[in-house]
Amino acid sequence: MIKPKLLVRGNFTAEDLVVSVSPSNLVVLDSVKKDIDQIWESKLKEAQEKNLNLYNGISYRLNSLKEENGKIHLDFGVMDFKTRFGLREALPKIEFDETMYRNGCYVGATVKTSDSKYLMIKLSGKSMNRNSYDVLGGVMETNIEMSSEYIFKVLHAELKEEAGIEESEIKNTVLKAIYQGMYTNIGFYLETELFISSDEISERFELNSDVDVAGIEVYSYEEYLDVLKNHNENKGLIYYLVIGK
Repeated sequence: MIKPKLLVRGNFTAEDLVVSVSPSNLVVLDSVKKDIDQIWESKLKEAQEKNLNLYNGISYRLNSLKEENGKIHLDFGVMDFKTRFGLREALPKIEFDETMYRNGCYVGATVKTSDSKYLMIKLSGKSMNRNSYDVLGGVMETNIEMSSEYIFKVLHAELKEEAGIEESEIKNTVLKAIYQGMYTNIGFYLETELFISSDEISERFELNSDVDVAGIEVYSYEEYLDVLKNHNENKGLIYYLVIGK
């Protein structure tokens, strides 16, 4: 586990991003590959025994990030879930440097409703996510075409899947920060405002089809800050982003 750190911070729209996809520059030692195989087999067994959702999909990882001429240049590679999961447990067993960081990408958002409430999700425990509560968002997979709007489209898809929020109900979304998380993944933190109220979202959750989500949690601003502050270190970083420090 490493200390989370900000890589870039601001108020970014799709027009501020220049994206590309290249072969992954992740370094995985042969000895680590063997460890990953064993870890994955163990995860599959655990998932089967506990009836958890686990599959070896493909997600994006960040190859590089640079700021140039007022733009954020992001180059992505791809990585399977098996490697993404396995490296979390395999890396602490060896001496490793930044070339071996997972850099697996995910989005997470502060979602503010029209009645000035803040949303989080309660997880069902049916996925391999180890949190009980989380911000809305998810892994950046390859099922959406890569473009300058990709990060925003991923979040909007997650808002629909997790909370039934339609894109037409989103007032605005801004990319506020990109950070290195405590388990060497890359978080894209966004802030979203909605046209709809927390009551509307709570009422429609009965129609939710995402088996990984057990419920929608609704907080006041102060309650939301308290949850973030007392969560893990990644959410602690988001806490400081929310309050503007």
